[in-house]
Amino acid sequence: MSAKLLFDREIKTAIKEGLMKIQPFEEDQIQGASVDIHLGSKILKYKTLNVPYIDVKDVKMEDYIEIIKVDKNGFVLHPGESILAETLETVELSPRIAAKIDGKSSLGRLQIRIQNAGFIDPGFRGNLTLEMKNDGVMAVKLYPLMPIAQLRIFQSDIPCEKPYTGKYQDSIGPVGSRLYLDFKEKEE
Repeated sequence: MSAKLLFDREIKTAIKEGLMKIQPFEEDQIQGASVDIHLGSKILKYKTLNVPYIDVKDVKMEDYIEIIKVDKNGFVLHPGESILAETLETVELSPRIAAKIDGKSSLGRLQIRIQNAGFIDPGFRGNLTLEMKNDGVMAVKLYPLMPIAQLRIFQSDIPCEKPYTGKYQDSIGPVGSRLYLDFKEKEE
């Protein structure tokens, strides 16, 4: 068994065969060995609170966050600031497809770091939440619909045995940490 990186023609075939879905999607998003993904209009930002720490077992994670709706005027990401942002696109991967997400190099050259823990398991469905940080010395303005990241697509000869069914399945919008669910399941 092996998994291989798909190039443009193979990505088109995988989409046509229903092995993966990207919505909305235009064929010009496909690059030589990746698919461009765009910034959505919702950003999740952690509040500055007078608490000594965030307890990863805390089921009230929403108390620590605020969701900001970004319009066509954009959003300024300040030096040292971290946010979670949604992708415009939702993706659905079959048990034979996995993906790796990377920020666009044009943003990396502005010191904007983008990831989503880097890897998308076979079977995942939903919006992708991007972890973004401005590591530069200048604020950078970002806009909804701009190309923000790229997916590298990998296909296996056979489907995985355990497709993703985790705590971020069917995500809509940017989703904060659901780490507390790991503790809740073990305590029950």
